Amino acid sequence: MKARLLIAAAAVLIIGSISVKPAIAFFTGTCLAEGKIELTLGDGKLDPMDDTVENMVKKISIKNTGEYDILVRAKAFAPDNVTVTMEDSTGWSESDGYYYYSEIVGPNESSDKLNLKIKASGEENFNVIIIQEATKVLYDEAGKPYGDWNAAISTQLSTDGR
Repeated sequence: MKARLLIAAAAVLIIGSISVKPAIAFFTGTCLAEGKIELTLGDGKLDPMDDTVENMVKKISIKNTGEYDILVRAKAFAPDNVTVTMEDSTGWSESDGYYYYSEIVGPNESSDKLNLKIKASGEENFNVIIIQEATKVLYDEAGKPYGDWNAAISTQLSTDGR
């Protein structure tokens, strides 16, 4: 009886040792790959905004390149010696440090121009950075549109001063 048990144990040991090497090879194998795949996180992406600067007024328009309606907003970041103020911008309002566009922007449509007056004290070079954000239009129970800005996608654009 002991001999049979010993033979069975030896057989299990031999079979186990034969199968370990392929298992180790399976878990330690590597493969190299090359190429490029564009990934997007969330529901979409924003292309760079359309902007121009004339007489220290930055004119910004945000285009919807996605497949669904969006709401958009923008924010300007500037050095302490530079002030940025909104002027003559149809459909735009300022709240909590952002400039919000009041209209829904449909696919392949653009917002009206956001005009930001840039005023600097001093003659040094500076940058004004504009961040644009968009969020999918959601509707409440009454059918009123709103945006979830915690789920926004964004891009930034830097403008060189003088």
